[in-house]
Amino acid sequence: MSSYFAFFLFTIPLLCIGLSGAISSNKPVYKSLMGSPSEFSRHMPPSPRDSAVSSRSHMLPWASFRHGGPYLATFEVDSDDYVSLAVISKTNADLQSMTVLVTDPTRTVIEPSLTANESIGMDGLTYPTLTFAFLRPMVGQWCIEISTSNDDVMQAAVLIGYSGPVIWHTSIDSHELLTGSLINIQAVATDEDGLQMRKPGEMPSPLRSAFIEDASITLFNPNDTTVVKEMVEGVTGDVEGTGFESTVQPTVPGMYVLWTQTSGFFRTGNKSVNFQRSSWMSFSVVEKSVSLAGTAHVHSEYLPLASDVGDSVCSDEPHFWIAASVKPERSINSQYRVYAEVWGKHFITGTDTSVAWISGMSDVSHDTSSTDSVSLRLDIKWLLKAFAFPPYSLHNVRIEEIDSFISVSTADHIAIELFGNMSDQLKQIVATNGSQLNPCECQVKHTAAQVSNHSSEKAQSGAKLILVHGYCSSEHTFPESQFTDVAFFEDFKQSRSTDEFARLIRDFGDQFDSFGLAAHSHGGIASLHLYTYYESGLDKANGERLIQTIGTPYHGTPLADLLASIGKLIGIGCGPNPDLSYDGMERWLAAIPADKQEAVHYYTTQYKTGGLVNYCLLPSNLILSWPNDGLIEKKKTDLPYGNPAGHSEGECHTKGMNWPPQTQNPERNEEINRLAAR
Repeated sequence: MSSYFAFFLFTIPLLCIGLSGAISSNKPVYKSLMGSPSEFSRHMPPSPRDSAVSSRSHMLPWASFRHGGPYLATFEVDSDDYVSLAVISKTNADLQSMTVLVTDPTRTVIEPSLTANESIGMDGLTYPTLTFAFLRPMVGQWCIEISTSNDDVMQAAVLIGYSGPVIWHTSIDSHELLTGSLINIQAVATDEDGLQMRKPGEMPSPLRSAFIEDASITLFNPNDTTVVKEMVEGVTGDVEGTGFESTVQPTVPGMYVLWTQTSGFFRTGNKSVNFQRSSWMSFSVVEKSVSLAGTAHVHSEYLPLASDVGDSVCSDEPHFWIAASVKPERSINSQYRVYAEVWGKHFITGTDTSVAWISGMSDVSHDTSSTDSVSLRLDIKWLLKAFAFPPYSLHNVRIEEIDSFISVSTADHIAIELFGNMSDQLKQIVATNGSQLNPCECQVKHTAAQVSNHSSEKAQSGAKLILVHGYCSSEHTFPESQFTDVAFFEDFKQSRSTDEFARLIRDFGDQFDSFGLAAHSHGGIASLHLYTYYESGLDKANGERLIQTIGTPYHGTPLADLLASIGKLIGIGCGPNPDLSYDGMERWLAAIPADKQEAVHYYTTQYKTGGLVNYCLLPSNLILSWPNDGLIEKKKTDLPYGNPAGHSEGECHTKGMNWPPQTQNPERNEEINRLAAR
């Protein structure tokens, strides 16, 4: 028996301290995540400026009208290429009762070049929309009149899509989205070149030919109150009148919708052309429920599985539970997502040395001293690999609320307390065994072994492929006839947080010995979340592909923000979902390890180009960059460490679009079925 193992076997009574704070027999069973210091940068919180919203569109004032009292509004057309106009209503019956007249600057009624009676929305949540496209329009001020034959009050949102050069780029400057915190909103008028040249974490350069005459924000609060404020110059001071900002201070938790508007002019040659732009952002605000107390301590568990260090390194080897103390601020939540870096001292040089990152879900628990804490596991092999002596410390610690992944508390540095003579014991272990193990190689071998088993073992009795629908879906999105040994997950007409969605999939899968997942849209996000954070039958599946997704917005969609904004006016069926916004998805993805992403094979689609109909939905093209599938922009579908399984043209996100739905392709579904783990 090696000195490493013998040492631990004879010191179990000393090291097994306070395990109840870290290990619970209650469901769910959390996974312990950890990895190399080389991955630290991957797990840093994203800059909110990298999930900003860029808009070439403008929302007119809310339309509210009835028979005998039409809605009238003007809007600027800033390009003779094209302009599109979408009238969005709550029901198709309301929309059909409306008559829309559009006049150009000469007040001549203009017939549209193209009219589309479609819908705009996400998965199962859509609004009927009447969209008009005008090719080669006259530049200047246009007018829209909407009347109805209905005596009831009609409500509609009127959205204008422009082809002019100005892009209104809006961002919040912080992810400290806590009640009482100041949130700075920044906006700049830029263009395509400015966006292309923008550096990560920065605002784009302003469009030097553009001048802002007016800019304002409207903040829709969770308690149905509204705040309207003017924006002031401040973001890009080198060019007068292009960068603007404003500050808000949310006072209640919940979902907020931010609507920014601007108007001005840009110069082209010797002419000045007026423009209007709007942008929409939805974000959650949470209460600060806990604070890191600034202390942490170690308790450990040892599970002797072999008599040799090398044989044990890829099994359940010796490990610590590191408990970081927390103080309740309000009604404390029971569960959080926690992340930290572990550091120590190099046993030869004595300099600071990085050990590993650790992460996962954690309950708030009490140890023997009745102190609240959250706990994460660290395998001792990482200390050996780093030649890391005590004292140890946690760096870049963050505790996140699990439904929005907003940090409720952070700390740059927390010292880890070691009880008794644990410090001397660890020094001896590291000095004796340091650098004999390579956790990274072990991890690769372990993954390879899992893939081999998936390929060679026969699926267990009761093994299934679970087909998962997306957000707010009203039906199964995959056709049963194209699959075998499947079960359909059902949670129709619901808006779920990603974590809640994942737990529901886990609970549904508990009836099977094992299962793989094929998921559409938000279902793909929830599937990866499940595999990352919770033990389930998914971990027992055998087959080539554990998780397969199609049309999944791994980096969000701006339609989530737009629908939240429209919902404030005319209501929203299942409820909004800020998780699926640019900002919400980037916060979620920042903590998903590369090895978990590698378990995903993902498909993407878009409309077919080169014909008369170069779009999935005409109204969606007013918001989305091109190409897209009617809901998700192609540039936002990439999963950084996932496996692209194919991109197809001529397929759209769901039914009711101008090309077939992406979940109905028989050849692709045969491939998904054949390669799926079960």
